[in-house]
Amino acid sequence: MRQIFPILIVLFLGYLGFSFALPLFPPMFLDTSRSILPPGTSHQLRAILLGILLGMYPLGQFFGSPILGKYSDKFGRKRVLILSLLAIIPSYLISAMAIHFRFIALLFISRFVCGLFEGNVTIGQAAIADASKDIREKTRNFGFATTFISLGFVLGPLLGGGLANPELVSWFKFETPFYAAAFLVFCSLMYVTFQYKEVKHARPDITIKPRKMAADYLKGLTLPKLRKIYFNNFLLFISIMFFFGFISLYLVDTFQFNVSRLAQANAYLAIPIAFAPILFQRISKSLPPIKWTLIASCFLALSLIIVILPNTPYALFFTLLPTGFFIASGLTYTALMVSEEVTEQRQGHALGINQSLQMLAEALTGFIGGSLAALIPSLPIMVGAGFAILSAIFLFFRLRHA
Repeated sequence: MRQIFPILIVLFLGYLGFSFALPLFPPMFLDTSRSILPPGTSHQLRAILLGILLGMYPLGQFFGSPILGKYSDKFGRKRVLILSLLAIIPSYLISAMAIHFRFIALLFISRFVCGLFEGNVTIGQAAIADASKDIREKTRNFGFATTFISLGFVLGPLLGGGLANPELVSWFKFETPFYAAAFLVFCSLMYVTFQYKEVKHARPDITIKPRKMAADYLKGLTLPKLRKIYFNNFLLFISIMFFFGFISLYLVDTFQFNVSRLAQANAYLAIPIAFAPILFQRISKSLPPIKWTLIASCFLALSLIIVILPNTPYALFFTLLPTGFFIASGLTYTALMVSEEVTEQRQGHALGINQSLQMLAEALTGFIGGSLAALIPSLPIMVGAGFAILSAIFLFFRLRHA
């Protein structure tokens, strides 16, 4: 724990700052009384633009994660993490200014750049894998990472909603949480610089040729041991990201949730995600990762449908709990399956590719989900349930032919 605790703190602070924005974007685009869009913008166009904005951050991570992961394999985790944090600070500040001056194009660009350099998860997972001795310890430590990330999600929406609420403080606006997020990244930067002791040192024998980065990515994506895992993970990521990206829009459109209630719903969802990893080490004693992922995919599909069935928001007190638990299982075990199939020297690159697939799924669901939600608010979540079923079917046939 001494070795991985600084990384866990960085993950917590990083996702605390990132999740500030989660309850802000739907009302920022859909609430005509507070929207940063022109008053005459149609509801359909607002939903489509919201989906595109939600896709910009993960699209940046799709390109940045494998690059940062591979560079951390070569130059060490600490150096690359520090450089990525240095680049994130101005991107949050630019987002705040874009919102203040209602410069929509700059907001889209700043979210992409922020995602491009957001290497916390990839480098953090690789550093945790470096410090883990066996599969049980790695399961526990990856679970801790999910817990700390989720704790950031618990507090982030609540704090973000409060920091954007002018009823609490007169000068609080939509841009205020982004200034706070930049400050948190600065705190992470200071903590890593002075507290984190490198587990994996530089490896000069690893060669990186920038012109061949795309080829290296495709080569890593198609490795015999990993390509089936990556394919399944991608299906599961699409399911999870359809839900994460559009549960807020669904609640705004269906139950007229405001920023404060969205923040409460996001925080409540993060509670089971945070505490689910307590059970993962016990699960690993009786079930290998692939079998538990199959079970979790089935129940995730069921729980997503159950979330949107009730016609009262009070049902969320019950429906969000199992949903959060099986989302935590998906996020933890997808990374675990990848880590177990590669050597110590390739942890950063392999986990970076896995993270990039997660971000590609988030970007695609953002771009597509806005159009789906413009038709039926719950449609993105229903489609997400379908992808969870596809993941379960794929894993079932993979186990049968193993």
